[in-house]
Amino acid sequence: MHLGISAAQRFWKNDGEAIDRGLEALEGFRTLGNRRFEGIVLSNVAMSYVYTGQFDKAYELFEYSLAAAREVGDRHAEAWALTNLGAAQRRNGLLDDSLSALRRAAEIRTATEDPDGEAWTRAELGRTCSDLGLSDAAEEAFERSIALHLAHGNTYGRARALEQLGVHLQRAGRYVRAREVWEEALPLFTHCAGPTPAGCS
Repeated sequence: MHLGISAAQRFWKNDGEAIDRGLEALEGFRTLGNRRFEGIVLSNVAMSYVYTGQFDKAYELFEYSLAAAREVGDRHAEAWALTNLGAAQRRNGLLDDSLSALRRAAEIRTATEDPDGEAWTRAELGRTCSDLGLSDAAEEAFERSIALHLAHGNTYGRARALEQLGVHLQRAGRYVRAREVWEEALPLFTHCAGPTPAGCS
């Protein structure tokens, strides 16, 4: 059970070990009849397949993940799967599909009052909007992510969102503002690399 929970919580790893551990955990949760964690593990393993370039396999697992979440009415797990799916679709160049999945995930995060989850989803939404050239929407999504991470005390999440906002601003030609944002992110990353990185899990 410890292995299963650990694997369920692993997030977007790109090595074969993550896939093997995830598939092992998946069998355990299926044996227990735990559809909620089955769906979460499926979503995470799917992202591992994405990072190894196996998109067809990943999309198959995303379908199963969403089906499991919806079967048990777990909207948090559904939003998790949609966020991962949207990230995968962006990586695969399916930007319109990514935008649709991430907007739906963000709606669910807001409706279920999940600020930590919404923060991560909004950052992913910002990246897709940036790739689509939707500059204002991208900046709004990143700023929302930063504010939510700050309110939730997630230092690493805030640093990541600031870093991604900086990339977006650089792409938009706003170099001075991009540098300001990166300078704000740097001490947060430094803190998370320290011996007692509170808020960086």
